[in-house]
Amino acid sequence: MKIVLASTSETRKKILSLLNIHFTTVAPLFEEDSASHLSPPEEASLFAKQKALSLADQFKNALIIGCDTLVDLNNQKIGKPNNLQHAREMLKSLRGQCLLIHTGLYIFDTKMNAGLAHLETTQVTMKNYDAAILEEYLQKTNPLDKAGACTLEGPGEMLIASVKGDFLSAMGLPLQKVAEILRQKKLSFNAGFLNHYPTLHNF
Repeated sequence: MKIVLASTSETRKKILSLLNIHFTTVAPLFEEDSASHLSPPEEASLFAKQKALSLADQFKNALIIGCDTLVDLNNQKIGKPNNLQHAREMLKSLRGQCLLIHTGLYIFDTKMNAGLAHLETTQVTMKNYDAAILEEYLQKTNPLDKAGACTLEGPGEMLIASVKGDFLSAMGLPLQKVAEILRQKKLSFNAGFLNHYPTLHNF
């Protein structure tokens, strides 16, 4: 059975590679358009499903993995910044705040014409960083392709105080749930990653 990751995200590709399985990455045929009537977790779940289903007709015997990650500040959706100044203002507003990161997961079995949905929520507390730290962070990473303008790996440690919950889910892919579903499908993978599960400081 073919495994397809409906994403072009290098981070999601890196996370899924921890299972040491062969998979293909394909850009989903779906354009994200935020819906104001949906709550942050509802939108993350819906977008994950639509990403997976957008590729269903292309594969006859495959598991298609769709994911969507959304930053939630007091039930307000925080998306990607439009430009560097927008990123700067966004990160100023997040300083010292406690965020929720919702990652929707939808795995569609094209042979069985059935899907499994899952939502993982991780709590992230931001540091009360000053302007100098913020500018240093902006020089070390590209904030424009990240929800909330912030990454949890590398330079992100400059801004993040703590992560409570599934770190990899907050990065974009709830790998433990993916592994559970692969096990249900009797597909082999490297389970050893569970013994050395990545955290904020070692991914």
